[in-house]
Amino acid sequence: MKKKPKIPLKVELKIDSSLRGRFNIFIESLEARALDISNSGIGMLSEIFLPQGVIVDLQLRIKHRVIKLKGEIRSAICVGEGMSRLGIKFVKLNKRESKLIKDFIKEHEKRRPIRLKLFSKGFTYDKRK
Repeated sequence: MKKKPKIPLKVELKIDSSLRGRFNIFIESLEARALDISNSGIGMLSEIFLPQGVIVDLQLRIKHRVIKLKGEIRSAICVGEGMSRLGIKFVKLNKRESKLIKDFIKEHEKRRPIRLKLFSKGFTYDKRK
């Protein structure tokens, strides 16, 4: 089976101006790389740490279309080397945006075969990759 090439999903974040002062954020926008995406949110790698509660405007490029969404930072973890992993929950996703994201996920999702199988008397483990 031929592997699909890795599809980088780049995202532009714009921080809500009313929250910048409250959280001591001095930038207006930044570009980040998506790590994973679901219909309810997106996980991203960013050079800037954004605390929980910050509202951001997201621009996703999917299938030659730009989708503009609102999101809320739900988790933020420093992962070293000046990078942060941000968990963002989508806010007010409409049907069209939801369908584009679902289609993107379906086309690019990477499922791995089950390696651990449970039985009533124990389990088996398949070492194949």
